[in-house]
Amino acid sequence: MLPIARSCYRRLPVPAARHAFAWAHRRRVLTTGEGKDSAGESINGANEGINTANEGINDASKSINGTSESINGTSESINGASGGSDVTSEGNDGIDKGGEDTGKGGEGGEGDEGTGENDAAVVFSGIQPTGIPHLGNYLGALRQWKQLQDVAGDKDKLFFSIVDLHALTSQISGEHLRNRRRELLASLLAIGLDPQRSTIFYQSSVPQHSELMWILSCTASMGYLSRMTQFKAKIIADNKSERNLDKLMQSTAKLGLFSYPVLQAADILVHRATHVPVGDDQRQHLEFARECVTNFNHHYKAKIFTPPKTITAPISRVMSLTHPLEKMSKSARRERSRILITSLPEEIERRIMAAETDMYNEVTYEPQDRPGVTNLLEITAQCSPHALGWTAADVADHLSGGSLRDLKELCAKSVNREFRGIRERYEELLAHEGGRYLDDVADAGADVARESAEETMKAVREIAGLVPLRDGKSS
Repeated sequence: MLPIARSCYRRLPVPAARHAFAWAHRRRVLTTGEGKDSAGESINGANEGINTANEGINDASKSINGTSESINGTSESINGASGGSDVTSEGNDGIDKGGEDTGKGGEGGEGDEGTGENDAAVVFSGIQPTGIPHLGNYLGALRQWKQLQDVAGDKDKLFFSIVDLHALTSQISGEHLRNRRRELLASLLAIGLDPQRSTIFYQSSVPQHSELMWILSCTASMGYLSRMTQFKAKIIADNKSERNLDKLMQSTAKLGLFSYPVLQAADILVHRATHVPVGDDQRQHLEFARECVTNFNHHYKAKIFTPPKTITAPISRVMSLTHPLEKMSKSARRERSRILITSLPEEIERRIMAAETDMYNEVTYEPQDRPGVTNLLEITAQCSPHALGWTAADVADHLSGGSLRDLKELCAKSVNREFRGIRERYEELLAHEGGRYLDDVADAGADVARESAEETMKAVREIAGLVPLRDGKSS
């Protein structure tokens, strides 16, 4: 196995930022060894932070195979862009322990004890291997993972899973699943996730996820599951019709899709996650996970699990470039509707310049009436080097008196700046020793994740009266 060395990160000066994530409003985004830091070191809050032109994680000069350093070695390696984040983990007390409470979780006396300010945070999030991530995946989730990694303290734990078991609900072939899983792992490393600071693993490598899913399903509510909106939306999308939904659910729905939220709950709880980054479309699933906590703890009259808190995504969703009322998606028929994190700069510019807007040429922020323009404003704000908390409205004000062409040019420039160097690192990862490094990262992450999950399952098996495992076998 190739050694996986810790990357080198340089501390950067950080100016004040007016907003980071929704959960960071309490001004205690970070604390240092000398007490509470100002909001000036918030996750998104740096002039020289993740989005800057010269210091960003996407600096093309930080090649994976830098002449003086190996792939596994130092600040020139894939995970070591020296100016790659607005803060470093050195001297941090870690992730804000507040989060956002999302649901009942505490009924029946089994309430959320919360995470004390001095306790370590355990963050879990997963992503399906559907291919190379697009701009929406990046801004809505993956960049936030990188930022959480950068502010995590020594005691904080981060688990990022490529959830290939969930992907089976899409009826994907084994060959395609293997290829997409590998592409996604390379993508996660290319954007700056560091296997020395985050545990990155394939879900199917940790059988405890499936084991806990079954145990949770024995106390989960069928009624609650049947009300899950994503389940119904998937059936409607697959059948291209809302007619006779109840009949469609009985005739075409698969059990795996129906019980999908139970596996999601198991993913989170098997590592006893305290915080879960989610977008708007996943809030209901996290609420269900909290329901599973309540049901399990109540049934066994023990506080085995604690309801996790929400870390809200900084942007709710990125819309299609051709149909701005729909989410950006890799499954959309038109390729120009999306931008991949590995898209060439000229292709990014071409697709943004051709993006659907409207008949009015001035730049205004009117979310209800101008969805196409609003989408470009949101993207530009999120990719802006102005790390002072720019919003879509701020971008519109900045371009006041300008044309839609001005907006599109600024948007393309901002996205290309954000993605600079990612494509090169992605391709080098897949090519390096036939992808051997990717195998090493996956194996190392699986070892850590299995150890974490097994610690939880020992307690679960004991309280549920199941046979304990010894040396990996039932006894």
